[in-house]
Amino acid sequence: MIYTSFSLGVGLLASAIRSGKSITGLSLNSEEFKLSQYADDTTCLVEDNSSTSNLFRKLDLFRLCLGLELNRSKTDRDIMVRYKQEQNRYSIW
Repeated sequence: MIYTSFSLGVGLLASAIRSGKSITGLSLNSEEFKLSQYADDTTCLVEDNSSTSNLFRKLDLFRLCLGLELNRSKTDRDIMVRYKQEQNRYSIW
């Protein structure tokens, strides 16, 4: 029963992130990607700081409503820099 509740909650969260207009995902070939999920791991892909803030607001709302909370000791925040836009400003690899 607990696993079913968790799965339902994670599915609702994924749907809310995908349909959220305030969260801009990464675009590839005119298709937008906002998240990837496998088992109990979720990876969110956001375009900018505003989207990151909106994502964390949504995660906090789900924490309050469903009790689902990030395990901060297992949470990473990786920043990918768009090579074409930043190649003159940063040395990437």
